[in-house]
Amino acid sequence: MGWFRKKIDEDYLRVLKKLDGRQVKYVTRRIINEQGSPEEVILGKDGRVTALETDISVLVGVNEVYRAPIEATECSELLSGDGVVVKGVNGITGEKDTLVAYYKYHR
Repeated sequence: MGWFRKKIDEDYLRVLKKLDGRQVKYVTRRIINEQGSPEEVILGKDGRVTALETDISVLVGVNEVYRAPIEATECSELLSGDGVVVKGVNGITGEKDTLVAYYKYHR
């Protein structure tokens, strides 16, 4: 289920509040390889997803690997419920990015 909305409403803010502070086992970046197939590259282990008042941020260890405004970010949970996909233009790299953060505790 996608949680992307141009206009931020109460339901979306509740979802972001649920994500805020979630610990993650590891974070991957989805890329397209030379054959045109998607693959995931591990960025690091032991991180956190934070949803600040204006931005969504993904941290790996002490390094911030993604930050973007809430309005410009699309978040959706994995069907298994054990992680979240974050898509948008990464404010750190300036490029469109897709990250997958796998929760440390997903029950």
